[in-house]
Amino acid sequence: MTQQIQRQALGCGYEPPAVLVPINTWRHRGYRGPESSVCPGYSTSLPEVLESALARVHWSKGHSVGDSEDLLNAIVIMDGAFSELQTWLMTPTKDGGGAG
Repeated sequence: MTQQIQRQALGCGYEPPAVLVPINTWRHRGYRGPESSVCPGYSTSLPEVLESALARVHWSKGHSVGDSEDLLNAIVIMDGAFSELQTWLMTPTKDGGGAG
């Protein structure tokens, strides 16, 4: 089991920030985007994110996901982030390979 101080250092959103512990969140090799202030595992496990991800699957197949403006906005945001990720993964690196 991960100790509280380790979770705080990784930016765990379930732990209160520690004043003397610098946050060092996980980043994929080659990622050059903005640094996260919270662990990606925390943000991806939030109920709103899970609901949006499931709705996006249905939406991408042409199925109705209801008329909630908030959910539709979340799907659009998630779809944009997914497109950014696909572009990043296909961007060649200096050594000629892909970013991912």
